[in-house]
Amino acid sequence: MGLLNKDGMIRAVLVGVLVTVSGAAVIALAHYFGLTPRAFVEWLKTVDRFLVADVTLPRWWFWLWAAISVTTVVLVALRIRSKLASPAWLRYRSDIIFGLRWRWNLSENGAVHSPQMYCPEPECDHQLSDAVFNYARPNANGTVWDVRCDRCGHAMTVPFAPDLRRRVQSEVQRRLRTGEWENAQ
Repeated sequence: MGLLNKDGMIRAVLVGVLVTVSGAAVIALAHYFGLTPRAFVEWLKTVDRFLVADVTLPRWWFWLWAAISVTTVVLVALRIRSKLASPAWLRYRSDIIFGLRWRWNLSENGAVHSPQMYCPEPECDHQLSDAVFNYARPNANGTVWDVRCDRCGHAMTVPFAPDLRRRVQSEVQRRLRTGEWENAQ
């Protein structure tokens, strides 16, 4: 899924270029220092002899060193993974806004796409269409829509706005900027 979007494709190309350049640099250095395949095999044999040689090191010291090394590698890997992971706010895709449950998609730049409205009742969660907006009526706070879910009959009052979806997008972006998204319902 990650390679299907533009950022994933760019990341894949960059990784490929970096691996190729790194490999070319290693080969160039090996050639410069006269490292032939035969010399490389001899070096591997020397390393093997070194790894299996007897060492007068207390066993507890070896296990302490091994534990510290493994812990360091794990911590570095987790740190790198957390840096590569997507930000937590990208998982903010649903909330109750203006009395309705809304779901949307977020892009990496924070743009809100395709907001869809649903009944806020947890047992229902029916997707609502614009047809459920029965009529607009005035009240003390201005004009409102009376909305009723076709499935469960739950009645809601929503602020009147011909551009309700745009207002929802603006509200989502405001909640992202202010950090309110962390308290999403």
